[in-house]
Amino acid sequence: MVEQPTVGKPQRVAVAAVEAGDVDASFRTVTDPATLPPDVQMIHAFDSPLELLVGPGHPLASARRLTPPQLRQHRIWVPGIAPRSEWAEFYDQLATDFDLRIDAAGPHFGDEVLLDTLADSADVATLVGARDRIGAA
Repeated sequence: MVEQPTVGKPQRVAVAAVEAGDVDASFRTVTDPATLPPDVQMIHAFDSPLELLVGPGHPLASARRLTPPQLRQHRIWVPGIAPRSEWAEFYDQLATDFDLRIDAAGPHFGDEVLLDTLADSADVATLVGARDRIGAA
């Protein structure tokens, strides 16, 4: 396997395990399919809907459904996105495709800090997976 600089260690380990027959499949995002060896194939498995979290003072707080164009004028804060990660690529593509302002500034100090920030803000929003149990005990 030729190691590419854009391929992260977890992906290399997963690809090596698939190539060796140690595992049948690995569920992950591959940001550059060209880095996969010829005998390893990537297929789309599923999409996960996103939900927008905002505090009670946010202009979108009472919205039941939103479309990407409705989010264009709003700051979407997703702290702690690691540069060159699969999540960074996902959010970069989302921002590009839908002309969104996604702010990755700052470290992620945990869900409680994020939720407190949202609760106290009239202009900060974040995105989470629809099945995430953020803040759940």
